[in-house]
Amino acid sequence: MPLHSVPEKMQKQFKNKPITVRIAGWSARHRWLVFGLWFVLIVSLFGGAYVVPASNVAKQDNAGSDLEFVKAYNALKADGGQTDLGEDFFLIVNSTTLKATDPAFQEVVTKMADTLTGYSYTDSGATRPFFSRVANPYKAPPESGLISTDNTTVRIYARIPGDNTTQVFWDRMKIFHPKLEDLKKDYPGYKILLSNNTLNALSNSSAANESMNRSMFITLIPTFLILLVVFGAVVIAIVPLVLAITSIIGAVGVVTFYGKVSGETQITTAIILVVIMGLAVAVDYSLFVISRYRTERRKGSDKLTAIEAACATAGRAVFFSGLLVAVSISGLFILGGQLTSMAIGMIAVVLVSVLGSFTFLPAILSILGNGINWGRLPYFGRDRVEGKSLWSKVVRAVMQLPILTTLVAAALLLILATPLLHLRIGEVKSSEETLEGVQATNLMNEKWPQGTELKLQVVVTKAKQPETLAAIQQFEAAALRLPGLSGPVQRIPSTDGNVLMLSFYQAGGLNDQANFDLVNKLRKEIVPLYFKDLQGVNAYVTGSTPYGMDLSSYFTNPVVWFFVLGLSFLVLLLVFRSLVIATKAIILNLLSTGAAYGAVVWVFQDGNLGAKTTGVLMFWLPVFIFTIIFGLSMDYHLFILTRVKELRDKGQATVEAVANAISTTSGTITGAALIMLVVFGDFYLGISDPAIRQLGLGLAVAVFVDATLVRCLLLPALMKLLGDWNWWLPGFLNWLPEITIEANEEAEIEAVAA
Repeated sequence: MPLHSVPEKMQKQFKNKPITVRIAGWSARHRWLVFGLWFVLIVSLFGGAYVVPASNVAKQDNAGSDLEFVKAYNALKADGGQTDLGEDFFLIVNSTTLKATDPAFQEVVTKMADTLTGYSYTDSGATRPFFSRVANPYKAPPESGLISTDNTTVRIYARIPGDNTTQVFWDRMKIFHPKLEDLKKDYPGYKILLSNNTLNALSNSSAANESMNRSMFITLIPTFLILLVVFGAVVIAIVPLVLAITSIIGAVGVVTFYGKVSGETQITTAIILVVIMGLAVAVDYSLFVISRYRTERRKGSDKLTAIEAACATAGRAVFFSGLLVAVSISGLFILGGQLTSMAIGMIAVVLVSVLGSFTFLPAILSILGNGINWGRLPYFGRDRVEGKSLWSKVVRAVMQLPILTTLVAAALLLILATPLLHLRIGEVKSSEETLEGVQATNLMNEKWPQGTELKLQVVVTKAKQPETLAAIQQFEAAALRLPGLSGPVQRIPSTDGNVLMLSFYQAGGLNDQANFDLVNKLRKEIVPLYFKDLQGVNAYVTGSTPYGMDLSSYFTNPVVWFFVLGLSFLVLLLVFRSLVIATKAIILNLLSTGAAYGAVVWVFQDGNLGAKTTGVLMFWLPVFIFTIIFGLSMDYHLFILTRVKELRDKGQATVEAVANAISTTSGTITGAALIMLVVFGDFYLGISDPAIRQLGLGLAVAVFVDATLVRCLLLPALMKLLGDWNWWLPGFLNWLPEITIEANEEAEIEAVAA
């Protein structure tokens, strides 16, 4: 029935569309204005972040205030102590022709030490030495261990003062780094390597940025080709990429702004995650909306009607999908710390992509009009009959054997998840041999096998008291008798002397089980033995290995998991008003997540498929895969189920609606899944950072499993088995408000006219 034949009162009722649909319609009618405003918004977000001055205040890490390494840090900063939180620096000098005892070698090393001593910087108009202390290995006592036992390598030790958690410290290191490179060039006959935490982090960040940029551009090519196959035309295949790239740029601006105002010094990982998520969700959201728009156009709808219809169905599914992704990722805020910047970046790119789906996409579709089919390909550009794809045949076959399909698919998923049973988590650092920090660590471990790079520290309060000093002496002697700990022991007091930090060298690797056992022995046996009975005295074990151990336990906090599960369940319950659908979605997503965990453990922890074993997974990886996949998998779930609900509301039986919905959406979902596979797979293969590679593989496996075994096999099989029970809602939940995802105009007009 045409709208003009409906009474005016009923027309007003019809015009009361969801806000998202009204925004889309307004954007389509004011296409050039919205098109321009979109780019103004993106430029403002990106450019504004670089105008804001960086904070010189140390970022207050809100992660795990009860963790022992946090207590140690707080003790060092308490009572006006302001302990030097600077860093150790090593200049490692090696010669293949000279021994360390040769006069020529000694002369070169002495010149290098003098050069380091002379480095300075300007602070508030005053000139200050860059290093608070420089130890020439030939003038330091033998027990300092600065000369290797084979007399081929020496280490010049120096201490960089300042608070290494502030941006000003990092900026100073960025300026200082080129000077060190010049120093190395002055002695071409020697192998000279730098070892310092901040310099290593800067090098890793630079390498990660290079590989990220390379991977992003490489990813765009297969993504464009997939879009070409799905849409069959050049022009419309470009549109999702434009939305993705602009969304990424805007979100990078948001996370950069956060990093500057909060004092967060390391946002490289957050930016990489913005790129990964942006390419995945923005392209997928565009794919859903544009596919439905073209379907409506094929039915004979005019341009504006088709845009509103697409945004009233697929677009509304995108809105709720984006909401679920944001809700899921927001669970990371509970943990805080360095995950905050990552969560902000990913939520920003998702929300910007959703906003673009209701503003930029309608505007560009309205501008292009029939031009979206420009560059139509001979074969792929043909009009295709919905529901005739390979997946539609698979789905209909699955629904003929629902019990067998359910058992087989569930068994496969559980088998994929079995490596999860021996999961170990810890801190993963880059092992890229091209990085100088990795080369320096390897050389020091080779020349000083007793341990020279891994630090274990014990922070003791009330260190001025005579009984505490006596206990410290006894503890130090006992600790040095433990296998894996060695000296020389550094004693770093706070400014007022109330707190003392003992720093030992720890042998082995960061995630060696022997080092985990050593930390536990110190915390549970040795430290209590000497300090427990001292009134008001606290002793905290910290350092690289304890840091990774503490965060590993913290990031397995069940609160986050229950938060994500609970909120996702609630949103699904409200949207579909079905206890069965909400529960089933949670179970299916957990199966996908388990399979992803299993794959990452098998490849990286166990060292299969040619991967160099890391021994552990990055401590934040399990919760990251869980939150991201739980959100992303809802894209497919909502896209399918909204179509099921739409068909069921039109009178189809549940089984028929499921078969038709999955058949008609399978092509779009396959294209969307392939794009995500390309994006995640490329970051697994192309990024140097091992933690990002672990994440890329986990997400790729989860998406593949979710789009095949789960959505196209388990979901239809279970819905066939449950029938009308899929929509069961207990009577005591009838008070729940009705939230409609789809806003079908045709159905509304008919209802109003009736």
